[in-house]
Amino acid sequence: MANHEEKEWEWNGKKFKAGPGQFITSLDSIVKKCGAGISIKNVRSAIERFEKFEFLANESTKTGRLITIVNWRLYQKEDNGGGKETGKEVAKEWQSTGKEVATNKNDKNDKNDKNDKKKIYSLVIEYLNQKLGTSYRATSKKTLLLIDARVKEKFTLDDFKKVIDIKALEWKGTEFEKYLRPETLFGAKFEGYLNQKPKKAYNNAEIPREKYIL
Repeated sequence: MANHEEKEWEWNGKKFKAGPGQFITSLDSIVKKCGAGISIKNVRSAIERFEKFEFLANESTKTGRLITIVNWRLYQKEDNGGGKETGKEVAKEWQSTGKEVATNKNDKNDKNDKNDKKKIYSLVIEYLNQKLGTSYRATSKKTLLLIDARVKEKFTLDDFKKVIDIKALEWKGTEFEKYLRPETLFGAKFEGYLNQKPKKAYNNAEIPREKYIL
């Protein structure tokens, strides 16, 4: 639906312009293009989602709805090799339309997020193995899921280290040492462990054994 070249038209005595990768449309027109089974609600939700992730820019105008495909030229296969413009260059070219195109930074942000998570996974397991003398792998799917669940809950690397320290001090050298493992430490009770005051193992402290409950 996007224009492949600049187009101009007049409406109510005013001149309007749409550049390559832009087009004027309406929700009804998009519904008709999509075919059976697609509602205006579906189209509106899709546009809002694409706009949120900066795949497109959406602007209501007097003549309809102006859609701008971000990085449109990057999607085109041009024989002369001249189509590889950055999002900023495309935006500069289209400034005459009054709509500045946002650079699509989501891919870069997603890669950074994934790299940060991988780093946390590795550091958590490395610290666990150093503290306990174990050989858990940072590539274990089950372990990754546990750590990822806590990371999504906004717990930090320091939180993981604190939980490991608290439970290692409490359980190491006791019959509970077998629970010093990812599935126990990083499971549903993680926040409880994090807020627990450090204790010595019951066989080294004057604390009743029956108070140690998993």
